[in-house]
Amino acid sequence: MTYTSDERQVRIQKRQELKDMGIVPYVQKRHKESNIAELIEKANAGNLRSIEEILQAPQKNSVTAGRLILKRISGKLSFAQIIDETAQIQLMFEHQ
Repeated sequence: MTYTSDERQVRIQKRQELKDMGIVPYVQKRHKESNIAELIEKANAGNLRSIEEILQAPQKNSVTAGRLILKRISGKLSFAQIIDETAQIQLMFEHQ
């Protein structure tokens, strides 16, 4: 894959912006307890907490990692799609 000089500069600038915000753009280590397929199995089996329980007492439920392939912001809601070697999942975030 070849990039033009402008594309390369844009990528370098975006990487620097992430670093300036305190974000490490290329994570060297990750702590992953479950892959996405396992999370989907838990959800289908009813082994995850309901949204009402989560809203009343948020807590860490699962830890996974993958590649962010889509991010959409729509008013007070944001959506993201994450993919790993096993499956893809969509996340929803509510802005306060």
